[in-house]
Formats: sequence, structure tokens, C-alpha cells
Amino acid sequence: MWRRRKEGESNKGSKFGLPPPRERGEISLEEAIARRRSVRRYRRESLSLSQLSQVLWAAQGITSADGLRAAPSAGATYPLEVYVFVGRDGVEGLEEGI
Repeated sequence: MWRRRKEGESNKGSKFGLPPPRERGEISLEEAIARRRSVRRYRRESLSLSQLSQVLWAAQGITSADGLRAAPSAGATYPLEVYVFVGRDGVEGLEEGI
């Protein structure tokens, strides 16, 4: 479970907070699907904590007070676990690691 990080607190070997996800996009789902393309040219810039938060929320984020999530799951068992591997300069404010 994530919690908010206190000012100046290190994240090494501990849990930390992430910014809340955006729940309203700038384009419709249909437009996003129509524009979607696989790209194999990667930028050499770090993700922000907000971007990481958004990706994690889209993968397994809790979307209701009773614990239902963004990803579908038969019987609400959610057998998928999401891990983040952070490379050198991969996410602003985070050290390398899992």
C-alpha cells in the first residue's frame, strides 16, 4: 500500500506516496484507441512521479470505495501484481531498484 512521502524522506527500502491519478483525460477513449501506435523510439528523459502514478493506476488502480480496480478480474481476485523497475534516472526523485 502506498502512503504519502514526508518532505525530505528517503524512498530507499521503504514505501512512499504517489500523486493521485487524473481520472479525466484530454481526449475520448475512441480517439485514444484510433491514435494508438507501437513506437520503438524511446526518449532519454525521466518519468515524473505523476506519470508513474498514472501508469500504475491504469494497471491496477483502485477505482471505488469497495476496492474494485481499473483492471478487470473474474471474481475480483486480482491475481496480477505490478512491480516497478527504476533504472538510472528513470523516475524523478527515485533511486534505481525495484
